[in-house]
Amino acid sequence: MTGTAQIQDHELALGGIPSLESVMPQIEQQLRSQISEFEKISGTTSQLKGKEVYVLEYKGWQEGTNLRFKHIFVKVKGNLFCIQCYAPISVFALLRQDFDRIIDIIQFAK
Repeated sequence: MTGTAQIQDHELALGGIPSLESVMPQIEQQLRSQISEFEKISGTTSQLKGKEVYVLEYKGWQEGTNLRFKHIFVKVKGNLFCIQCYAPISVFALLRQDFDRIIDIIQFAK
């Protein structure tokens, strides 16, 4: 992994969990086991097009590269959709605006 940005998406069943904030400690613990030197930068809950959203920013090492992550969790009808944007710390600031645009264009089926 060099100076390129990566975007991944995942879907998980929440199984009756009332809010994203209630599940975030377990998710953060899982990330800590996957990311060396995991350091949480911020975590905020908000609304996106009427859906509950949790945005987690963190940094750490993966595959020998020092990375910064913007991880978006969206609760939709009992499922958790995750969009993970990340890039080497040296280029993340240049890509932040592009990552924010990705969040803005998310569409939900009615």
